[in-house]
Amino acid sequence: MLQRSSESAVEKGLAQSCSFELLCCIRTTDSPRRSLRLKSRRPSSCQRAGISPRRSNPKKCRPPLHELTPEAPLKGFTQGGYRLVYRDTPNAWTALAGKKDFDYSIAMKVRSDGVITDVLIGGVADKAGFASGMKLLSVNGKPFSTDQLQEAIRNAKGAPAPIECVVENNGVATTLTLAYHGGEQYPALERDVGTTDRLLQIATPR
Repeated sequence: MLQRSSESAVEKGLAQSCSFELLCCIRTTDSPRRSLRLKSRRPSSCQRAGISPRRSNPKKCRPPLHELTPEAPLKGFTQGGYRLVYRDTPNAWTALAGKKDFDYSIAMKVRSDGVITDVLIGGVADKAGFASGMKLLSVNGKPFSTDQLQEAIRNAKGAPAPIECVVENNGVATTLTLAYHGGEQYPALERDVGTTDRLLQIATPR
């Protein structure tokens, strides 16, 4: 047997908490009558805006993202006794994977066949006109390879000339230039001397 509240009661409940309840009463032959309460929520305007409402105090509804900062939240590392640095050699994880990582230098991902799979919005490649789906044909006049792109990034460090790339986009070849001279960049954690190594404390067997 399915019991439903009247339309007015449902509307009142939705207005208060944007939810409604169905009370299902189930009878079985070997057990007494029991009730099963099913609750289904409909998103409120607060939820559609990305804010989690709190019934106890609606004024405390806050968005999950409180602010935008130019850098990632790194307190978990710094308070643990480490700092984030960038080096021109791959970290152990990247070296083990055997990948050519261009995320932190020219800010885009490139497959071994030259297809660009991701471009960081606002990054060096994005500002130069690169976009996902394009295919790199050549780098500084030489046929594309990840090794050739890596070498071009190394040679551009401290040099005035940009990195010249020919890309194919929808069958049309275009020349784009990367004004990047920072060399290879790989993230790594470095101990902050004079602070407590809390990450080591956590990882130490007990």
